[in-house]
Amino acid sequence: MKKQYLTPGLRYCDQSEEGIHTGEDMKISDRKLNLLKAGCEGLLEPVEIRRIRKKLHLSQEQAGSLNGGGPRAFQKYESGDLLPSRAISTALLLLDHDPAALSVLEAHRKAA
Repeated sequence: MKKQYLTPGLRYCDQSEEGIHTGEDMKISDRKLNLLKAGCEGLLEPVEIRRIRKKLHLSQEQAGSLNGGGPRAFQKYESGDLLPSRAISTALLLLDHDPAALSVLEAHRKAA
């Protein structure tokens, strides 16, 4: 017998348990899958990305400019719409440990 799983928070038919999903439902499902993938891959989760960015006193746009990914990247990382790369996760972990290292990224950005 094939196993079936229901995703909490999404609507299902009471009789057949078939999913009835809107575009918003799929966005929720995609975000939950990204959260699961982040945990499996050892990547930072959205709440940690937001915490570190705020600790560094950076806007989402500033963080995207300094770390790469573009002006909307951190909005997508923090909402769970997009997984950060291993490089972004590692850079943020290092900055969380040593916030003074942010000056290295800022100097590199200005030199470019």
